[in-house]
Amino acid sequence: MIFEKFDHRVPGELYDIELSLHDCISDHIIYEENTLRFCLPEGFWISPEHTENHCGQTVRTDEAAVDFYIEDINDIILCVFIKKRIGFSKKTLLEYWDMKKFISDVNDGRYSIEFIYQYTSPHEQLWQCVVHSDKNSDYIECQLHIPNTTATFYWNNIRPECKW
Repeated sequence: MIFEKFDHRVPGELYDIELSLHDCISDHIIYEENTLRFCLPEGFWISPEHTENHCGQTVRTDEAAVDFYIEDINDIILCVFIKKRIGFSKKTLLEYWDMKKFISDVNDGRYSIEFIYQYTSPHEQLWQCVVHSDKNSDYIECQLHIPNTTATFYWNNIRPECKW
């Protein structure tokens, strides 16, 4: 898809009050030439503080994407919290998933990833997410650690009918 509008964010400005991935789902991920792109078929949130939003409320964009510029895909850490029954008790186990394999699984339709919360530090962004599986309605909680980077958000239109 070709996008007409974009907003480039540098470290420290990446996740302000103007743009949000909260509750946004990516069903396709592209990694090429040091760019990690999350495709967002339902868009992302854009607040009234953004110059492109004239609705007076936080609303969604149409189909969108966000690009993170990274040096190496292996610098991204994906931790998932797997719930398993061991004997008579339920345990949560931490697993590290390979990001390249995860991208392949998302693109094959096995998973999608939903962004929930974001935390930033001078060295990385930590995303609390959930992974949705094509096998059942359950979800897997996860954390996505992305080294501090620049990002570009792409979209074409704002959807005034899709209010926060």
